[in-house]
Order: sequence, then structure tokens, then C-alpha cells
Amino acid sequence: MKYLLHILCVLILICSNNFVYSQCNLLTVDAGANISICDGQSVQIGGNPTADNGLLGSLSYSWSPNLSISDQTIANPIVNPSSTTTYTVTVTRTIGPQSCSESSNIIVTVNPLPNVTFSSLNDVCSNAPAFPLSGGFPNGGVYLGPGVNNNEFDPSTANIGNNTITYTYTDGNGCTNSATQTINVLQVPQAILFPNPPSQIV
Repeated sequence: MKYLLHILCVLILICSNNFVYSQCNLLTVDAGANISICDGQSVQIGGNPTADNGLLGSLSYSWSPNLSISDQTIANPIVNPSSTTTYTVTVTRTIGPQSCSESSNIIVTVNPLPNVTFSSLNDVCSNAPAFPLSGGFPNGGVYLGPGVNNNEFDPSTANIGNNTITYTYTDGNGCTNSATQTINVLQVPQAILFPNPPSQIV
């Protein structure tokens, strides 16, 4: 009888393990497609879904490295690495006392922000005509600020005194940076005519 029970237990264990292994073979893990971001940005990683949860058992997630990641134990964490990083997710399916794992990688490429400069601007009189702004580098950016329209500065529509002008540039990777300068608009004094006292003629 003991021998039969032993054989029965062995058969149950083998069947149980075979069932777990069959479930493991069906476990698919997807860390998501490789993605590029700009320095300072955040992005959500993981697949849709990260693991097939249509099978039996429970799933647990473990992301590595533990670097600029919101939560290592969820399917779709938020990351904001400062340099290009390969993240690996390991998904473990647990069925009773048995478990199995599969892994997947995603590369998050971090592109640097463009180096943007903006030369100083000369003072201008309030009655000066509108003129194109310049001094922003690299070329091809956009100027914004008081009195600015279509990259031209119109002193008559700007503020008297200092006006902050921002030059913004976006590079081929879609990364944006900016620089600022001030332009001082001088109020033109109004002419006052006094009468000639002897003749009272202006």
C-alpha cells in the first residue's frame, strides 16, 4: 500500500510539474519597444500587456536596474534615466508551490538637449520700426516675448523698459532647449512747443 501511495505521489508531482512547465511555455513577456527620450523627460515602459495574464497562477514583476524608476514591482513603471539605460523585466508566474520566470529587455535612449545660446540685444527707441531678431544659435529657432511677432520685434507694441525675449530651438531628435535675453525699449521724449513771448507765435 505504501508503495502504491508513493507511486501515486510521484505521478501527481510529475503531472503537476508538467502542468506548470506547460504554463511556463505559454508565458510571454514584453518589456516594450525600444524608445528615445530627451534628457530630463520621463517615459512609461513595459508592454501592452507586459505579461500574458490569461493563464493560471499569479504574476510578479521585477525590473532592473533600480535606476530612476518609479516602482520595480509593477508592470508599467515610469523611468527618467539621465543616460541611455537597458531595463530588464523578469516576470514570475506562481502556481501553487511551483513557479517559473521569463525576462525581456527595453533600451531607453537618452538624447542630450541642444546647446542653445542667445547674444545680447541693443537698446532700441520706442518709435523704431519693427526689425528681425537675431543672435539665437543654432539657427532655425523661434523668438517669443513682448513685442515679438513672427520672429520680429516691434518696439511700439513692447513694454517701455526691459523686455525678456526667449529663443527656443528644437533639434532633429525632438529635444528642445532655450536661452533668454532682455531688450530695453527707451521712451522717446515728446517735443513741447513754447510760444514766442513777443509775438505769441508758436
